[in-house]
Amino acid sequence: MACIDINLSPKITVGSVSQVQWEAVQPEFGGRALILTDAALEQEAVSLQQQLDSRGMNTILFARDNLSCNSETLDEVLSLARGSRSKMLVSLGGEGVMALGRLTASAAPSRLHASDLLENPLEALADVQSGPYLVEIPFGGSHALMFCRQAPLASRETGRVSMVHWPEPASYRVVLDESLMREKGSGAAHLPAALRLSTAVEAFLWPGSSRFTEVHAAGAVREAVSLLRIIREDSETPEYRSRECSSLLLSAFAAAFGGCGPAQALAWAVSFAGKLPYLAVNALLLPWVLDSPIYEASARAAALNELLSDEDFPCSSPAEGVRAFWGHLELPARLRDLGGDLDTILPAALTAAEMDGHVRSDFNEAAFRDILENAC
Repeated sequence: MACIDINLSPKITVGSVSQVQWEAVQPEFGGRALILTDAALEQEAVSLQQQLDSRGMNTILFARDNLSCNSETLDEVLSLARGSRSKMLVSLGGEGVMALGRLTASAAPSRLHASDLLENPLEALADVQSGPYLVEIPFGGSHALMFCRQAPLASRETGRVSMVHWPEPASYRVVLDESLMREKGSGAAHLPAALRLSTAVEAFLWPGSSRFTEVHAAGAVREAVSLLRIIREDSETPEYRSRECSSLLLSAFAAAFGGCGPAQALAWAVSFAGKLPYLAVNALLLPWVLDSPIYEASARAAALNELLSDEDFPCSSPAEGVRAFWGHLELPARLRDLGGDLDTILPAALTAAEMDGHVRSDFNEAAFRDILENAC
């Protein structure tokens, strides 16, 4: 498959990583490239490393088990990026690795540390000069914050999460490789598809939505639902992986207008506080958030219900529709199914409410606490 370049911000390349014209991406070959990845993807990262090395880049591979964006790891990676004077930073992995790469690329030219970003998440990076060329290669078909200038950062000491606002880099590209979409099976294999639906649903229900954003988000919901029905019926279509890329772009672009929604913010806070997998927490919490006062009175609830329903699986509410999907995909229904403990995760309600509350009036600690108590 030939690569297709889409000139948005970030620039998007849809196609195999092996076919990317790296010389065009990074004109200053001969410098260093830092690759960040989860240890589970080390084989894919080594293949990428070999591609860059063969083109004259000196690469450094940073691979860790369960790599995520916390203060301790960010400081370690910042030190490595600054010491090596890396001109390119490549993130290969899931949502947490994408966040780590963003904050590393943004803060590397400065003397800032993770603590500075946690202390002032809105403005700490505002005046930092442009850093390394950033390349994001999402794995598994999910990158909810692709078009959002936000990145979650957790304090290793307290477990609290801040949504750091980062400036748009001068040089920034996302590569969507269909071969890096996860194999379809049951349970965890469906979580990226669940995140795409969650992202699109929250974009559709965003209180500040205009007619334009509502129409676009509705299209993202339709595409995510359509793909979930294919999974649910356990069938295959030749264009399935291409449609996964399309669904990812649609949902991420829809989310760009309202940013991180309540379900996503609460999922980030809970996953760090309880040391639980983010994608699973996000999927699990969505129907509980839809049932809560945050969304239950939304004027778009009836329209969303129509988008989620079909003749075989009619539903009386958006929450019921999402639960029907999750049941057919064998996803967990309660936080305790993931090993969550209410006493440990309940403080995440305040963390989530403060994460982006200056932008989203629907971030509410009391509502978040009720959601967690019901979902646990």
